[in-house]
Amino acid sequence: MSQKLLIFTVGILTFVVLGLFFVYMLKTETPKTPDREGGILSFFPFGQGSVPTPITTGNENAPIENEGQQNLRTITQLQQLTSFPVAGYFPMQDKGGYSVRYVERSTGHVFDIAVDTPTAPIRVSNTTAPKNFEALWQPSGTSLLLRSLDADNESIISFAGNLRPVASSTENQLSGIFLPRNIFTAAIPPGGGKIVYLETLNDGSHIVIANPDGSKKTEVFVSPLTEWDIDWPATSTITVVSKPSAFANGILYFLNTSAQQLSLVLDSIRGLTALTNQNLTKVLFSETKTRGLSTSVLDVKSKNIAELPIETLPEKCVWSKKKSTIVYCGVPLSLPPAIYPDMWYQGVVSFSDALWRIDIQSRSAELVSLVSDEAKKSIDVIKPKLSADENYLYFVNKNDSTLWSLKLTIDNTQPTTTPSQ
Repeated sequence: MSQKLLIFTVGILTFVVLGLFFVYMLKTETPKTPDREGGILSFFPFGQGSVPTPITTGNENAPIENEGQQNLRTITQLQQLTSFPVAGYFPMQDKGGYSVRYVERSTGHVFDIAVDTPTAPIRVSNTTAPKNFEALWQPSGTSLLLRSLDADNESIISFAGNLRPVASSTENQLSGIFLPRNIFTAAIPPGGGKIVYLETLNDGSHIVIANPDGSKKTEVFVSPLTEWDIDWPATSTITVVSKPSAFANGILYFLNTSAQQLSLVLDSIRGLTALTNQNLTKVLFSETKTRGLSTSVLDVKSKNIAELPIETLPEKCVWSKKKSTIVYCGVPLSLPPAIYPDMWYQGVVSFSDALWRIDIQSRSAELVSLVSDEAKKSIDVIKPKLSADENYLYFVNKNDSTLWSLKLTIDNTQPTTTPSQ
């Protein structure tokens, strides 16, 4: 058989196998998704009662325009804070109120925007760094790890930067150093002061801990495999999880940064993607199923796994820091037939979400907001974060990378009206 014929035959067989796998994934069960009335409570055999009333916006929020536009926003429960894509953001809170510091994706410019007052965004830095796709902030809000694409749109550039005051200017200069090229994933610990990143070399992948400026590097993990994701949920523990795909079983480790020891947490779970709470007692994870997705919680100590009556991905969730058993999640109103999580990562499918508050301990759930309905557009929640007092939830809409805020508490001092009978 000629080489060309052999290549052609192998290509045809590969296409057929993938096609059969896709049909297999989409057949049989109908996905379970929370409805707009019964919602998640109708799935739980406990905590039944009246369905919580979602927080409403009142009227649609007017998005902020780019720099130079002085349009003021209408302050509502749900707000679109930017009309342009952001690379990352950092929630701030002080006596003056709530605000968010964010990086404009196309330019790298840094802005502050007040959340609870209708003021225009303030530019903090005009240092230009184009093609950004991720900005990871230190808790100080003055230093960050900025990740972008090189001119070839293939190589990844990682820049460890600091905001430094400029004489005779109200703005700051973003200055710093470049880290090694092609760092594929990175994270910052809850208390800050360090960074961790994964770089791929000829002998495999290396996980490195360093100071925020890239100095004093310590290698804590080496693997011949290169497909890993990392996170840093607790001071002395990094999570190391295999890159999720419906075509492969996943594995999750805890990496103790002091002892440099690995502990196996989850294994042999197809399409595994996971999010660990801050005290390392619970792991929220999703698994590829024939019906689409299964979302569960692992109790790390007992090893018990409880499947939740929702179908979502941990990338759409954030654990509460005030109560370690509470998690907020963007949950699709419906789950389109697809191979998950691959097709969602690739942008082949997208979601219209509602936001839910789930208490693992009491085994109850509360509908917080039908954000897609209230925004009158499709909201696919990613990168959710809570304000320090957890009165606000911030997130990015994956569909256009815009930044949003949702007030979780209602100001009872405001006058209320009684509906007419």
